[in-house]
Parts: sequence; structure tokens; C-alpha cells
Amino acid sequence: MNIPTFEEYKVLPKEQRKEIRKYQELNGLPVYSSKEGIPSIRAGVPNLKARGPRGEYPHRWVVGPDRLTHIKYRAFHKHRAQAFFRGEEYELTFTDWQKI
Repeated sequence: MNIPTFEEYKVLPKEQRKEIRKYQELNGLPVYSSKEGIPSIRAGVPNLKARGPRGEYPHRWVVGPDRLTHIKYRAFHKHRAQAFFRGEEYELTFTDWQKI
């Protein structure tokens, strides 16, 4: 398959563009981005794929699969990060933070 230049690529019908992108991905070729024609593979670094669905490894999560605990844990991290940004010492653990 001949890969068109980006100028030719952007005027092709949507189905043909999909086929070209699929061919590029399968063969490890740079894939055009949708707007600028910049290859998505830069300096030899391949596209990174997602590791899988988020619910796949709940046993590895720090706070477990409970959604409310995740929301609290995110707030704790934000609180701690802001303290570090201001140069303040931060000694609270997540369990201490939850009790407060």
C-alpha cells in the first residue's frame, strides 16, 4: 500500500483514512494525527497503548475498589501536593487525614 502525503490524506474519504491508519499502526509506521499531519511516533518512541480497563486490578489499588475512598484519596493527594508546593512540611498519613 502506498502511503499518501498528508495533503492527499486529508482529502480522502473517512473510510480510506481509517484503512491507511490501521495499515500504518499494524506495520509500525508513523500515523498521521487528525489535524496537523504530525506523525504520532516521534523520535522512535512508539504509541503507548492503555494497559486495559481500570477495573481489571482492584486488588492492586492503594485504597481498594470503593469509589468514595478513591475520591477522598485524590483530595488527600491534592492537599499534600499543595503543601509541598508552598514548601510546608506535611506529616499526615491518609488515615490521619481521614480522621480529621
